[in-house]
Amino acid sequence: MDVTAGRGRCGVGVEAGEVTWVRVRGEMDLDGARTLRRALLEALERPGTREVAVDLRELVFCDSAGLNALLTARLVAVAGGRVLRLVAPGRQVTRLLEITGADSVFTIGDR
Repeated sequence: MDVTAGRGRCGVGVEAGEVTWVRVRGEMDLDGARTLRRALLEALERPGTREVAVDLRELVFCDSAGLNALLTARLVAVAGGRVLRLVAPGRQVTRLLEITGADSVFTIGDR
């Protein structure tokens, strides 16, 4: 699914499988964050879901609304005994996670 966000184009796609992948690309602002939050929560609610991997390699910008969507999904994952991990965040997203201290609450990897 794609959404036109205030700063540009943002895309969110979901692939269900043994690990459910949520792939995010473009620029994540308030409009895109709504779509991201919905996709993450739906992925976490799927029967049999144990892990959701959020592929951030094509996300070039993320603001506080996008971070809030990720943090909300993490709380839902933990409450449900599931894993939410971030994959390959770029420099701007990594810096946002570090500045806010959110890097200490997420599992972050390259794949």
